[in-house]
Amino acid sequence: MNDDLEFAYEALRGQVFRELADAAREENLMRVERMTQKLRELEAWWSGDTPPIDQQMPVNQGAPNNTKGKTPRETWVQARISQGILLEKLRGAIYQAPVGEIGIAFANEWPKRPNHFLLGLPDGPPLAAAALLCQRPTGISDLVLPSEFMADVWTKLSRSNGQVKINVKWLPHGTVSLLVPKHSSKDVTKYVGNYAGLVGGIVKRRSEELSLWR
Repeated sequence: MNDDLEFAYEALRGQVFRELADAAREENLMRVERMTQKLRELEAWWSGDTPPIDQQMPVNQGAPNNTKGKTPRETWVQARISQGILLEKLRGAIYQAPVGEIGIAFANEWPKRPNHFLLGLPDGPPLAAAALLCQRPTGISDLVLPSEFMADVWTKLSRSNGQVKINVKWLPHGTVSLLVPKHSSKDVTKYVGNYAGLVGGIVKRRSEELSLWR
């Protein structure tokens, strides 16, 4: 193992320990059990005792077009464990990530506007990151907007009924744009399938044979 990978593992393990300690102080038995299981799984994966999984949803493969947001979000969150990234649901579409509170939004393609997706997240202070899950004809494609990007565009996005509207367009040649009202569109192609925004750049993508664990 290289030093960066070991450091990432220890940081992630420390995060789980802290969450477990918090749950114990709160006497939240269900959360204690859940975090204990996560710790066991993480340590088993690191030691090589847990076999790879092949049932998780890879990027660009997902649920049918008529699937609502809950199941795609949960499947996507479970798939991130394979990269050593633990996400804990706090409320609705808001999750706790190593980098802080993030939002996970899901949307189907607009029926009358191919390659356009209108996603929504709860209004409030800028999130540490936003994961956007777009159900395309070929499956789910994802992108993660990091904190510095969110801080720049959050107040410029449209609002409606307590939701922040995020309008994403996938162009035929592979470029992905975020449409910002009364401003130039933002090229967000580099954030597609890039999960560094969830962890602040500490944990990187890991090789398939090392990263897939239950």
